[in-house]
Amino acid sequence: VQGGALAAMLDFAMAFAGMATVDAAIGLSTVTLNVVLQRPAVADAYEAVGRIDKAGRRAMFASAEIRAGSSVVATATSPLLLV
Repeated sequence: VQGGALAAMLDFAMAFAGMATVDAAIGLSTVTLNVVLQRPAVADAYEAVGRIDKAGRRAMFASAEIRAGSSVVATATSPLLLV
């Protein structure tokens, strides 16, 4: 699996975690995206899990990981701006 596809999955997981914690009228914008590819991503079923590590009034800090079974394939962190 191409690294950009994994980065997009991680970004979506963090964005959805953030959207689940704010009012529907508030939007989120990824400020930066730091991705660590930990092992090759071969064709498999993947699970992306996002979480909010700290939420503030104007920004929140999120992290996510992609797993294939019990193996972590990639992780990411990102500050999200509330707009």
